[in-house]
Amino acid sequence: MKRFLLATILLFACYKTYEIKNQIPGLNLSLVDSLRLSNPVSAMGLDTDEGILFLEVSGARILKVSSNLMVIDSISLPEKIFYPKGISADEFFIYIYSDNNFYRFDRKNKTLKSVFSGIKPRGMAVVNTNEVYLSDPQNNRIVVVDATGLAKDFIKQPDKFEPTGLAYDAKNGTIWVINNRNQAIESYNRIGNLKASISIFNFSFDEIGLDNNNSIYLIGKNGTSVWRIDRKGEFRLYQGGKGSGFVATDIILSKELICILDYENRILSYKIPQ
Repeated sequence: MKRFLLATILLFACYKTYEIKNQIPGLNLSLVDSLRLSNPVSAMGLDTDEGILFLEVSGARILKVSSNLMVIDSISLPEKIFYPKGISADEFFIYIYSDNNFYRFDRKNKTLKSVFSGIKPRGMAVVNTNEVYLSDPQNNRIVVVDATGLAKDFIKQPDKFEPTGLAYDAKNGTIWVINNRNQAIESYNRIGNLKASISIFNFSFDEIGLDNNNSIYLIGKNGTSVWRIDRKGEFRLYQGGKGSGFVATDIILSKELICILDYENRILSYKIPQ
């Protein structure tokens, strides 16, 4: 892939510019395991115990799989969710967003509640039960929803904000955002102040994840590669190794693994590169 990539990074008020010319070599990921799911899946999310939650396209069931890709639970939802798009969780609830609604499933009582409507989310980041962030690119904003269902604007910038993927950086207490309008990946503290910005021209992304070393992982536009950006601003491009290629639709990071959901309804787990 011959491109000219210019990345300008603002990290803690320090600007750095990186130029990557000619060819960025694709490195192979090391496949650990794979599982083909029997029913179509629209999204996946990491559970609090490092298990993986799969939201089925039917909107009627959530499948839970262990980190070594063994099916350990099947959760039938009390009512069907139409056009389910995303899933995440904390200790008490499983959070789901659809094409125009946000739901909360109570793990203990097995109840499903519509918490907030009138929004078309493209990404979600869960900090705690009282602090769930949803991107709303159609309205150039991110909203934060509390435990009562009250939603308020976290960031709204009509001229330069089109947020999609979100990820919570627990170590630094910040929210990472893919902002396609700015062609940037941005980090905000939890009062909405910009803390870091990585500008990547001529590229667009929809899904983002973070590993324990705060490296950022992004799904490339065509889904056949994973980009990693570390804290030094170094870029790496990864692909599935021989016999384990993918067209990714979603990505999550556990303590030791990159987990990818692909168009063939497979979950592929790879070692996190050193």
